[in-house]
Amino acid sequence: MSFIPTGGINADNIGEYMAFGKVAACGGSWMVPSSLVSQGRFDGIRELTRKAVLALHGFSIHHIAFNCGNEERAAQTAKAFSWEPIMGKGADHAGTWVECMKTDAKGDTGHIAVAVNSIARAKAYMQLRGIQFEEQTQPQVCWLKDEIMGFGLQIVDPKLM
Repeated sequence: MSFIPTGGINADNIGEYMAFGKVAACGGSWMVPSSLVSQGRFDGIRELTRKAVLALHGFSIHHIAFNCGNEERAAQTAKAFSWEPIMGKGADHAGTWVECMKTDAKGDTGHIAVAVNSIARAKAYMQLRGIQFEEQTQPQVCWLKDEIMGFGLQIVDPKLM
């Protein structure tokens, strides 16, 4: 069963609603206020709707990873970002937002993980804008084909991690 809530939705909480797996869509008059319609201010409606679409995806930086190349450099980098780094098998971490890869991974420099409420929804939205993705091999991660400034990019669903 899926739900489409329409009452009480606004730009500040639409992302929370859309993060719930049983919500298929949200609606509300706040995106199309009657004052903007009566004034013919469709640019204002377009801007409110654009903000709503971005908010419903929940785009936010999840973590940044650096390709350190070896265990020693990974440990040094993690310590530079945190007084209490968490040492791991394939990577060391400085809190939850910096990952220091012990071997080189995707991206010349590393990768940036962007959290979203739904990988499928975010991927479809981004593909409409011409962004291409690699074949998805894990349900919680989807890699973009292109790098930006030496960083690979991935969208992740933190609920699945």
